[in-house]
This record gives sequence, C-alpha cells and structure tokens, in this order.
Amino acid sequence: MDGSHVHSVGDHRPGNVGCIPNPSLPSRQDATNSGASTEGLTRLVNFLNGTLLIAITAIGIPIALHLIARKEPRKVLFPSVRLLSQRFESNRSKMRVRRWWLLALRIAAIASVALALARPVSSIGLSVTWLTIGIIAALGVVLLVMATVSASGRGKRSLTIPLLAAAGLLVLVAMGWGVFTVASTEPPMIDDQRPVALAIIVDNSIETSWTTTEDTRINAIREAAKAAALAAGKNSRVVAIDRSATPATFSADVAGSIAKIEAFQPSEVVQPLATRIEAAARVLSTSEIPTRQIIVISGMTAASFPPDATTGPIREFLDQQQIDFTVWDMGAYQGFNRQLSRISTATPAPAPQSPITLTAELRRQDSNGSELAETSAEIEVTLECVVYENQPGLPVVRDGKIVRPDAKPVDRLSVTLQRDRDVEVQLTLPPLDAGLHHGAVRLIGIDALAIDDASYFTIEILPPSRLLIASDQPAEANEFADLVSAEANAAPSQYSIEISTHDDLPNLQLSDFDGIVLLDPPLSVLSGQGLESYFDSGRRTFVAAGPSLAADSGAFQDLEFERRWRVNDPGTFLEISAESHPALSPLTELPGGVPFQDLRVFQYWKTTAKTNWSTLMRYAGTQHAALLENNKRGVLLMTTPIPDLVSRRPWNELFRADNLWPMFATTRELTRYVARRDVGHWSVAVGAQVALPAKFLIDDQTAEAVKRLQWFPAGNNAPVPIEISNPDLAITPDELVAIGTANHSGTHWIRGSQTGLGFSVNLPRDRINLSRIMPEQLSEQFGDSSSVITSAEQIEWSAGDGKDMLPLWSPLMLIALAVFLLEQILANRFYGQRPASRSTADATAGATA
Repeated sequence: MDGSHVHSVGDHRPGNVGCIPNPSLPSRQDATNSGASTEGLTRLVNFLNGTLLIAITAIGIPIALHLIARKEPRKVLFPSVRLLSQRFESNRSKMRVRRWWLLALRIAAIASVALALARPVSSIGLSVTWLTIGIIAALGVVLLVMATVSASGRGKRSLTIPLLAAAGLLVLVAMGWGVFTVASTEPPMIDDQRPVALAIIVDNSIETSWTTTEDTRINAIREAAKAAALAAGKNSRVVAIDRSATPATFSADVAGSIAKIEAFQPSEVVQPLATRIEAAARVLSTSEIPTRQIIVISGMTAASFPPDATTGPIREFLDQQQIDFTVWDMGAYQGFNRQLSRISTATPAPAPQSPITLTAELRRQDSNGSELAETSAEIEVTLECVVYENQPGLPVVRDGKIVRPDAKPVDRLSVTLQRDRDVEVQLTLPPLDAGLHHGAVRLIGIDALAIDDASYFTIEILPPSRLLIASDQPAEANEFADLVSAEANAAPSQYSIEISTHDDLPNLQLSDFDGIVLLDPPLSVLSGQGLESYFDSGRRTFVAAGPSLAADSGAFQDLEFERRWRVNDPGTFLEISAESHPALSPLTELPGGVPFQDLRVFQYWKTTAKTNWSTLMRYAGTQHAALLENNKRGVLLMTTPIPDLVSRRPWNELFRADNLWPMFATTRELTRYVARRDVGHWSVAVGAQVALPAKFLIDDQTAEAVKRLQWFPAGNNAPVPIEISNPDLAITPDELVAIGTANHSGTHWIRGSQTGLGFSVNLPRDRINLSRIMPEQLSEQFGDSSSVITSAEQIEWSAGDGKDMLPLWSPLMLIALAVFLLEQILANRFYGQRPASRSTADATAGATA
C-alpha cells in the first residue's frame, strides 16, 4: 500500500536538521543531517536540507565569468578624438555599473535558490522583527540603486556619495540588528528534533481478517501502524494499542511499539473504538511533550464508528489537551462476502427421535470497492450440516495437539445467492437420542471473510416433561394441552400431559411433575399444603387468574388482588416489559415482534405486589401488571384468564380472535419455561459470560473440596482448567456455574465425567458491517480538527509545531523568482545594445571614408 513503508529515522542531532509541516515535504524521514551549514546560519535558522547550502558556492561561476569577460578593443574612425574619448569614458562607466549589477543579481539569484532549497525555518515569534529588518535592507538596496543611477551620469553626481552613505548605513543597521537577534535567541527546533507523544490505535475488529488474492487486511493495517510509529521519530513517546481491553501505556521506545503492533491479530471481542480513543487520550495527557497526536488505523466502517456513539466528552477532552485526532483510512473492502446467520430451531429442546429442522438466512455482502463490477450477479452456494460425534475420551491433548470429536455430515444443500436478496435455507437433522448434541452449518468454499461462513448450534434432547394441567373447565384444559403439545410433522410431543380438576390436586403426587399449570384456580387451592410444598421444591408453576378468585379474599405469596379492572371498548392489549427474560426473549427476537395489539383484553385483576414479585408484561397504556413472576418460589401468574373459552362475558379474546398464533407462541414459550425446557444457556454470543447448569458439571455428590474440569475453547487455544468449589452442596434446578468468557466462535467442549458436554458460541452478525462512514460524519463525532489520511506522507504533526515555527521556503522562492526576472531584463538590455552600437560605428566609418 502506498505510504505503508517508511525508512528508519537516522541519528539526527539538534541544531542542523529537521522538517516542518509543509505540503511539499513528504515525511519527517526526508530530512538529512548536514555538516556543510555554517555555525552562523544554524543559529540564524535551521534547515531541512542543509546539504544544499553547498550550492551557494555556485556564485563563483558568475564571478569568474565577470573577471574573464573583458571587452575586446575595436577600431573606431571618428573625426574628433576629444569627442571619442568622452564617449568612450561615458560608455565604459555605464557598462561597468551594469556589469556589476548583473553580477550582483546573478549571485543573489543563485544564493536565494540555494537557501530556498535548504528549506530554512525561523521562529514565528520573530516574524515581525525579521519583517522590519527586511524592510530596512530593502530600503538600503533602493538607495543603492539610486546611487548607481546617479553615478552613471543620469542624475546629479553630487548625490552619489550621500546615497551610498545612506544605503550603507541602512544595510549595516539591518545586518547588525539581524546579528543581535541571532545572538539573543535560540534557533527554532524542528520536527526531527521535536519529540511527539503519539498514540496508534489499530482497529483489529474481526472484519480485518478480510482476505484478498493479494493480502489480508490486518497485514496492511500493521504495516501502516509501523509506518506511523517510524514517522514519529526516534525520541518520541509512542502508545500502541488495539481494541482489546489491554491498558494503554507508553512503550519503552519506538521499537517496542512496533513489536506490539506486529502481535496484533483480528479479534472477535473488541472494545468500542470510542473507549480506546479515550484511553489513549488520557495516557497522552500525562506526557509533557506538547505535540500530541492520536492516529486510528481503520477501514472507517459503520461498525467501528457507529452513528449513535457518544463522543462529545472525548471531543472536549481532545480539545482541552490539544491532542490532534487523525484516522488513517485503509479504504473499502474489495470483493464480496457470503454470510450465514445464526441457526434457529422451531423447538429448542425437542423430544428424542424427533426430526429437527434448522433454519438460517444466507446473504451476500458486497463491498463498494473496485472489484464490485467484476463479481457475478448470481453465485452458487453449497451448505453442509455436520454433527459432532460424542466420542468418549475426547477432546484430549495428544503430542501437543488438541484432538476433538469428528464432524459427521448429515445434510447438504445448494442455493443460488443474489445481491441484496437474503435466502432462507433449511436443513434437517436426523432423529437424535436424549442428551447434548453439537453441530454446525457451514458454507463450502472460500470467500473474503471466513468468520461468518459457519454457524454453530447445541441442542439438548430432553425426554418428555411431565406436565399437570388443573382446571375446572375440561374444554379449556384440553385446548391448552393441545396447543402446547402440537408438533410439526407428527413428531413426538415434548410433554407427557395429565389433566385434573382443582379438587383432585391433594390426591396427586405433585413432586412427580416437572411443571404445573393452574387455569382459573380459587385462592384456597393456591394456598393448599400440596402446592406450598411444590413451590418450595424449586419447580415452576403457571397460574392464570380468573373469576374464581372472586369467591375468596386475601393474598397469594404477598400479592394482593385488589379488584377486577374493566376496560372500556375497544379494550387494551399485552405489552412485553422484560424483553430479556428467558420466557419472553424468543418472542422479542421474532421479526416484527408479536402483534398483541390484535388481541384485546377487557377485564383483568389489578394487583399490588409487596416483595419478590417482578413484572414481565403490562397492559398497554397502564402500569398494571399482566404477567408477574415470583422467582424465589417459581410462580408465573397472568392476571387475566386463558384460554377463557366458556365465560358468558369473556375477559379477553386472546384465544377467540381469528389470529391465534401470538398466543400460540406465547403460551408455548411460557410452558417451556415452566417445564424447564428453555435451554438457552447452551448457545451464547462471542464475548458473553458462560454459565452452565450445575447439574451437568457436578453429577455426583462427593466429598471432594474442589471439582476440576477442563474447558477446550474453539480454535487452537489451549485448554483452560475449571475449578468448582464445594461440589458437595445441594444443587437446585436453577443453579448455574459461571466458567468464564467465550472469546472465540465455534464449539467449546467441557471435559468432565459426562461425554459430549459443551456449548456453542457464535459471533453476532450485526457486528460485521462493511458500510463506510463519510469524513463529515467523523467530523461530527470528533470535531472539525479531525483529519483523514491515506499514507504516512500525509501525517501532519501540527499540534504545537506550527505555533512557534515559520517556514521561509515560500518567500525565498519568491525572491529568487524576482531576482531572476531582473537579471533577465538587465541582461537583455545590456547585451541587446551591442549590435546596434556596432552598426552605428560601421556606418560612421563608411561615411568618413
């Protein structure tokens, strides 16, 4: 990439060499040390290219030409010797003056060009002083010109000496003032002498693993980061960080920062870029170096610079600390990417020997680079579904390598993928036995970004859960049972359901059931001894409160039923308030959500909760609870009855509306939660904390003080030991054991007493966003002082540099141009008169003859 390679900075000593922020200067490394500049010049100014001061010696060329260019005598016939002598003396005086001026202009032209090419730098604080000295010197030159005109005979010769004296005085004053200024001030420091405090932030988000036929994006970013570190100079302080949580600190030297940069790799878990910028800025603020700069090396994608990021405090801090902010734009991603979404199943915990359908979306991401037009509008994509075999003794480390269970292909599918059009794909798993099963759906072939070519899943096959449905209305109980036990393709049901009345509950062994559903129970039933024991056992119960509660009065587990609340037409509807709750999160993840507004509620119980109760759903436009949970005792309570099919004045139309699927989905999710068939802990996102059921990790109650397991992360990462303290304590059904953070997508295995224990980790696809932001958006986030560059040559070390240095390159080039023009004009007039004089003399000689 252009500008990614920069040579090392040499051992520059203060006083001679440096560079300034100038559009014509390629980089700080172009400066070369020169011993040819004299001590007086180095005290007056500093030079970027001091070696070019040797060109001043070229002034000897016009001097030599002046000395050897003598006018040849020629014979002139003229009648009067006196007139000839006067004419000769006058012409010789004028020619002498012109030749001396021509010599002076040529010397000045060569000297000014040599000085300009050496790129001198002066202190900007002395700009007014040097301007005044220049004006005095210019007045002296003007008086010298007037003295010359007077001496040539065109003016009064009596003014020649006063004019020369005045010119000499002004020139001496200018020279003396200049010498005094040089002696009393230090020469300005220039960039190779001026250290900088530089923070280099490498945006190593996962899309930097983007691969093309030429190179990977992370390699190009590393080269750019090293170029920026080298451009900072030998004596600079450099902070090199990526988007990990590693603290930002200064490296010992530039070489140390380069070593850090070379170790940066694409990461699936990254911190917000704004957080890393703030960390770098706070480290730079501790430096005493006035020149401070942050350079972020990134592709300027929307994933790295989200529009909703809060950057106001960071922008104010950068302005306060005078820290420049620059983004090195690595350009658009070239090519296209096939992306597979996360796998979903219709049933999270299907029954044994049930066919399982896996659903995912396949999309194509095209970059806005130059290769877009070269890619085909349609591509053929092949997907493969694999299941990992549960092999005893695996995974294990053998000869330093991790041996994992083999992947067995179970289904394959080919689809045509077009631009800007998602394709839904479905693959089928064969019937599986009870237990944990891990697998993946992956794309065959290679594309630019491999991280999203596979989606991993873990399915827990559970035996049918024993579910008790108690209701005094058989029609409602049967409706509820049919709804939760319905399975596609006549698959086995997830539940073994038993229906009873409320009066029969004391005669049943409630501890045999995995979950209980109570439809419109009286308050006396809820307070019965059998249910109280069931509540204390840790199992869960779903209660749909209805009109039967009116016959009793009192509270249920510190929940007061104040009164029936009637709603005028057209009624109200349900709203989810706890979107992250395990029983409701599957509903919130549905595209478009659940249209509860189509299902009206006309009456419900207004309740007041004292302790232990949390609200999961509310009625629209109110703070009245529709669904509550007592997590301590495992009770879910809905304040309006369902299915409510036999009431003369129905409380709601949740099961009476034409569109039944919202309550179909809601009821199944609530029942799954009650029966503990919600198995969301087996699949997590990258960067999330992993907590697994303790009953799987601790399968026996032993006297061991510590239970030791092994965690085999995805990829080539070494196994991590897991120690669980006090494994002999009683394990509750809800107890989870936190084992750590999953930093890599794939199938993670837990080596313990059970075979096949593990979980799946996937990278959320919304973290991969290749769309680019505009420089204007960057300015909105980090202020107008932010800049965008594409190479090391464009880095401007402006924070503190331009405040005390004045480049003299431009005025010297202007002076050189003016001197060259004057030299050309004078030379043309001087040499242009010689042929005319010769022709006049020849004509006079002919007339005399």
